Amino acid sequence: SEPIFTGRSPFVNPALEPRGLEVEFVQTKGSYIRKSRFTDRQILEAVKRVEAGIWVPELCRDMGISTAIFYNWRAKYGAILL
Repeated sequence: SEPIFTGRSPFVNPALEPRGLEVEFVQTKGSYIRKSRFTDRQILEAVKRVEAGIWVPELCRDMGISTAIFYNWRAKYGAILL
């Protein structure tokens, strides 16, 4: 779905967005949720790269994410690749 608004929001803690990233929100069932910076395809490619042998911290550094986020992605999308 299309973003409702883009930019800084009172819903976002500036400490959680240290890079000054623009944040997109979409409305679902009367509330707003933050839109991911990464598409499902990018997430699947990241999981595939690790399965192919790339080191997790190296991938995370390249993508600008934490290892915890990657492991959440792997738990969610890893079953799709089986």
